[in-house]
Amino acid sequence: MSKNTSKKPPPLVRWWFSNTRDAVIVGVVLLLTVVLYFLRAPATPSPLIASYLDLLSPDAAWVIEYVREQSAASFFFSFAFDLSLILLLLLTFLLCKGSDLTTTEVATRVVVREFGWSRLWKEATDRTTRYAKQGASNWSNTFRANRGLFLAIFIFLVMLISNSALYSYYAQLIEGNEDVLTKTGFRVLYFIAIVSRLAGFFLGFGTFIRYFLEDFGSPILNFFRQYGNYFYPALISIGIVSVVFTKMDQFDGLFIELVRSPGNFLLFSIFLFPASVIIIWFAPSYLAFSDQQFSSRQKSWDIINRLHNGSYFSWRRPHLFYWLFLHKRAFSQLDTLSRESPPPGYLSDIETDRDYPPVSFHRFRAFLGMFYILTLIGLCADIYFGNRADMSAASGAIVPLVGFGVLLYTVLAMRSLNIARRRRIREYRIYREVAYPQSLSLAQRLRERAREKRNRHGDVYLKRTDWAYFVSDRNMFWTGLASTLIALALFLATLVFSIKGAPWHQSFLLFLCFLIVSIFAFSWLTVYLPFFQSFTFNRRLKSHHWPTDRMMDWMDYFVVQVMLLANPILVICAGLFFLVGFSWGGFVSSPFIQGLNPLNIYLLLINGVIASIILVDRYLLLRDRYGRYLHHINPQNAGVPYQAVSAANFFWGAAIIIVLLATAYLGNSYHEITYTSTQNSEAPDLRDFTKTFLDNSDDDQPIILVAADGGGLKACYWTMLNLEAMEEDSLFDGQVFALSGASGGTIGISMYTFLRARKDLSPERRRQLIDSIGSTNFLAGDFAGLLTRFPHNYWPDLPGLEPWQLEDRQEGMARAYLNIVGERQPGWTYDEINEQPFWHIWKDQTTLPLMIVNTANSEDGRLGTVFPLRENPVRGTIDLTRKPSLAKNRETEVISYPQATFLSNRFPVASPAARIPGKGHFVDAGTAENSGISSLYYLLQHMKARSVTDTVFQRFFDRTIVLISMRNAASRFVRDKFLENLGYMNRYPYISELSATTNAALNSGMTGIPIRWDDYLRDTTLRGLALVDTFMTINLPFRLNEGDITSSLGGEIALKDLGKRRDNINREIHRHLGPDSAFIVLPPLGRLLAEPTRSYMKKMVRYPDNRAVLEAIKSLQQRKKKRGDGAQDAVFLPKEPGEE
Repeated sequence: MSKNTSKKPPPLVRWWFSNTRDAVIVGVVLLLTVVLYFLRAPATPSPLIASYLDLLSPDAAWVIEYVREQSAASFFFSFAFDLSLILLLLLTFLLCKGSDLTTTEVATRVVVREFGWSRLWKEATDRTTRYAKQGASNWSNTFRANRGLFLAIFIFLVMLISNSALYSYYAQLIEGNEDVLTKTGFRVLYFIAIVSRLAGFFLGFGTFIRYFLEDFGSPILNFFRQYGNYFYPALISIGIVSVVFTKMDQFDGLFIELVRSPGNFLLFSIFLFPASVIIIWFAPSYLAFSDQQFSSRQKSWDIINRLHNGSYFSWRRPHLFYWLFLHKRAFSQLDTLSRESPPPGYLSDIETDRDYPPVSFHRFRAFLGMFYILTLIGLCADIYFGNRADMSAASGAIVPLVGFGVLLYTVLAMRSLNIARRRRIREYRIYREVAYPQSLSLAQRLRERAREKRNRHGDVYLKRTDWAYFVSDRNMFWTGLASTLIALALFLATLVFSIKGAPWHQSFLLFLCFLIVSIFAFSWLTVYLPFFQSFTFNRRLKSHHWPTDRMMDWMDYFVVQVMLLANPILVICAGLFFLVGFSWGGFVSSPFIQGLNPLNIYLLLINGVIASIILVDRYLLLRDRYGRYLHHINPQNAGVPYQAVSAANFFWGAAIIIVLLATAYLGNSYHEITYTSTQNSEAPDLRDFTKTFLDNSDDDQPIILVAADGGGLKACYWTMLNLEAMEEDSLFDGQVFALSGASGGTIGISMYTFLRARKDLSPERRRQLIDSIGSTNFLAGDFAGLLTRFPHNYWPDLPGLEPWQLEDRQEGMARAYLNIVGERQPGWTYDEINEQPFWHIWKDQTTLPLMIVNTANSEDGRLGTVFPLRENPVRGTIDLTRKPSLAKNRETEVISYPQATFLSNRFPVASPAARIPGKGHFVDAGTAENSGISSLYYLLQHMKARSVTDTVFQRFFDRTIVLISMRNAASRFVRDKFLENLGYMNRYPYISELSATTNAALNSGMTGIPIRWDDYLRDTTLRGLALVDTFMTINLPFRLNEGDITSSLGGEIALKDLGKRRDNINREIHRHLGPDSAFIVLPPLGRLLAEPTRSYMKKMVRYPDNRAVLEAIKSLQQRKKKRGDGAQDAVFLPKEPGEE
């Protein structure tokens, strides 16, 4: 029998106060410091004015006038905060330096009741406690032992005096005496205050951290060394949720749509949400338990030999590999222990007998499960309260309050069990002896029964009895059970509201309450699930109370069995989903996928991958042990060592070589863009197109060019809504000459152009199809394609089986869009349009505007463009309309409408880069130019150059040229609202070099270029070039929080009335929405729009600022060109922001 050689963890140290007075003082000072922290700062719009120290910066001098208008309360709160902080640092330092470790022997009276008689004895244990002390008797000893304490006390006194004296200068500064900042006394005092403040923080918090590491560092490090590898499933799941879910505003729409779809809500609540909790909470225990069971020669032999000592196997007698998903009690063979010993050499390299994980292991995994649920609660609270009209700050308090509540409940529940341990009132339990355990039913098998065990000396004995601590307090059990029933009721209520189609905020409030109550139910489960193993609510010689031992035993093993089955079920479901997505060509654009919430797809596939890793890991462990067992029981292998490669090494070796071989086919033709023949079709010439446009339009009306910003489905839907609004105001036909966009904006102009090309559509039907695009879940298909079709990237280019023949996820998205706008009508289906040249829909059209598709080359960042013209008029860009053909009798090939459109909407990682042989790889247009304006301006330059000799283009520029930029981002809305104040902006006054370079890398090409065009086109001098007469913007309005303006502009703006202006913007939005302003779900960047978001965007089309733009265009008169006598007609244009 191998010895237990596992290293015991170092003893834990308890921290406590030496007396109640110190505990009360520290608690009061800490609470006061936290409260004053939130009251101290003046209510300024800048996040940098965090304390009055910032008021001394010349860049923040504009805030002084704002502070002067406020009450003096903030001044005194800041002063009180500094005093409280200094006192807290001093107390922390003194209590830590004056503390000492005390080891005491704790005697416990133990009462054991057995068949009416009792026994009493004492058990002694050691407890180590660090007592924080700062009393006078302790100080004298400490001073003599550590003379450096004198210096520390002196530093705190200097900190107190200097920081307090500094407020006299603040007061003079606020009163208007700015000369105080130039005095020598102030500069010296300011220097001393800052240095002493830094030293005080170092002494106070630094000492606390050092003592914490001294007492807890080694136990924590040892814990993670021993058990850290069991928490990788939990940490992966929590890491993804914490980083992905909380950082992407797209998840607002996912959760809102989740409660609006009964099927998705059921899938999430019944299967995927519990599965996530199981992986986080239960998987570490499953991994540790299976490792412990197979950690030594004797243990692994006892299990495997009993399970395979016979040829008859059934569900009543499962063999070893059922260990992956069956509870240990389901193995009836384990009741009888074999007297045989393992053969010599069996598992000779594994001699360590591991202990069961300590209590801290189980508490930590329970903490991770609660943290996961709290993260979801915080996210959903932000969604619900953050979308209220009053933007309630309650969301920030939900998580702390719920966390405190569940902590309090857990502590009280654990206290009731600890009291039972301290009382040591044990109840004697007798287990039944069963002759044929394999004949027991499932319910009977779950009850405890007598079974043979092996003691530490290797002797076999029959375990007929056991002890359990009697727990008299059942209040916490009933409280937790009640929370479970309430959670079930809230789940059913949410489902009913979802089925009835109630307003989203009603269903979502119930869903949020369901999550809040469920964390208490989860805490109840973590405390009372293993209850039967050590505790009981019943006395043997008295009447039994509910819950009985049998009920607690049944709950324990039934729940564990369900969790064991969850992993393989999750793997099977995720595997089937993956195989269908991998092999079915129409998977991405299918109604089935569009009906699934992307949140459920994510949870299914990510959790499925984690569960697969867990099962594979355990399977390899069992396979290795089973292989050794078969080798050693074979008489022919007597004395022959087991030399086979372990199953784990074989698997990982195979996985590595598969990855290496797969990388050899990187860069195949899977994402290659297909071009079509130009036979019997010729694109129009730019001159002919312009002449036809001018001949079919009124000379008195302006010529409109529209540029649409990128922004996913939000940009697409917003662009289509506004183009339809222009059509309703008779501003589209005969007036819109060209459309250009980036990313989602390109999809918007493309889909609207396609709808306009269909002459069979009524205006009402066209609006219905626009709404259909906005309400379609495109994210699910794109996300599912990303996770299920990545193996296609490694398929070799075999003749006749080239990967480009397989539909990638971008083609699936194109098919989904075309299926909506084409309605699968003959001549307008995706397959038919995909076989025609790009300009096919312009055939026999006289009023359809020119459309420019923009994309970005990933190799050099240049723009790629597609025009429905004979030649690309935009020089300097990569012409992607045509490419040379390698086939015989075909000079050139041309791109199709769907292939061209979706060149622009390929955001990195989320969508694949398009591959065009001979031209490169192309990604989202927004990575190079996210406004779509560049191509329009370059087109105007080309036409202006030709107008010198061509009367057609002269006629074009004789008309008033209006360029409209359709924006959908909060940053663009904010910038346009505060355009005249940008000169007062202090951009990034306090930012590190690392942050500066990171921001430059992230923002390069995505924010600078659109802003440059804004400033360029608004410049009155440059209008003399006569390319664009007026530049207008149509913004998607956003309700603004306190920090939105600063974050959108990239810095603080020096306006004392900034808060009032922000409130005015919000009030205008609420006034426009009217009764629907109670909840406002702002549009996210993504490919799914929740119903309340779509409703908001439709209302914002008629927002007063946007209506004013259309009214201004209708009021424009024909511009008169400069005559030969030097006279020039006056042109009355709408005033641009910032103009006088």
